[in-house]
Amino acid sequence: MFNAEELTSLKALIHEYYQLKRAILFVESLDPKTKVNIQLLKEQRDALDHVMSLFRNKIDPNPADKDNYFKINIEKALGHFYRAGFDTYDCEVLIAKDELENFLQNFPPDVCHTVIPEYTQKKSALRKLVTKMADLRGQKDAGIDLSPIFNEYIEKLRTFKDISDEIYGCEEELNNYKNSVKRFWKKEFWKGFALVVLGVMITLLFEIVKDSIKGENPHNLQTPQTTQTPAKS
Repeated sequence: MFNAEELTSLKALIHEYYQLKRAILFVESLDPKTKVNIQLLKEQRDALDHVMSLFRNKIDPNPADKDNYFKINIEKALGHFYRAGFDTYDCEVLIAKDELENFLQNFPPDVCHTVIPEYTQKKSALRKLVTKMADLRGQKDAGIDLSPIFNEYIEKLRTFKDISDEIYGCEEELNNYKNSVKRFWKKEFWKGFALVVLGVMITLLFEIVKDSIKGENPHNLQTPQTTQTPAKS
């Protein structure tokens, strides 16, 4: 039914389909709302229409079909799978980005800078990757061969995951350092509190002693007044 070249193209299409299926199932496990993603369902339906056209052409050829009918439809089916892939992986990127930001919010910036190697560079690289992936995704409707663009997108996504995993791998160290910082400042707080209390007590004692000394000073004693007895007439 299919010649060698056509079989090769079909195998490539099947490979992309199962790649997409795994991605969709993974994203659905992260966010159940993606199960009703209308655009994603439309792309899959449109791809299926082209696949069915391939088989219809082989089983019941139509004289009106063009000579390159198979090539046209296989490329269109692939294009729909790629666009569905962009939509699916874009959801994954957004979820992964939000999860990483929520994770890092558990730790003060100074803790992250101290514990995570090259933290500033990693954060910068992640921002650039997200921007680049958005640019690549923006080309999905440009009417061009999406294969190299999609492959570059996947490469950027893998790099994003690798950097994120490096950060997640520091979780235990981040918690340990954060707790040690808390213990340090708690100790410093009570040390400072004790010094303040001691200072207040010394001041009060000083005032008490000063008042006591002042009360015993002879110059501060009042001279008794002499009462004169009137002379008898």
